[in-house]
Amino acid sequence: MRQKDDKSFAIALSNIAKGTISLEDINLLKSRIVSTKNLGMIEDAIMIFRSKAEVDAYNTKVLASLKTEGATANAYDFCVGDELASIKEKVLSNVKNLKTTET
Repeated sequence: MRQKDDKSFAIALSNIAKGTISLEDINLLKSRIVSTKNLGMIEDAIMIFRSKAEVDAYNTKVLASLKTEGATANAYDFCVGDELASIKEKVLSNVKNLKTTET
């Protein structure tokens, strides 16, 4: 978690996820709003977007600006536990059919 060095910010994000956001959390988040005109000046800023589409667009833009070669990492899914083999196979089959944005 990139927010680990900013405990109050990490707590505010956690509270949003749990639906227990406080006025203090809201004020903290409002204090961090930056105009899109000034984004270039904040190199390692944590970005929060309203939609996955906005996240994907931003990530694509950042990756395209890198002056390095790309890499591909392949994941190999497996199930652990005492469940029946047929259940594990069904779960793995379902995972294989998910889009990368759904995993």
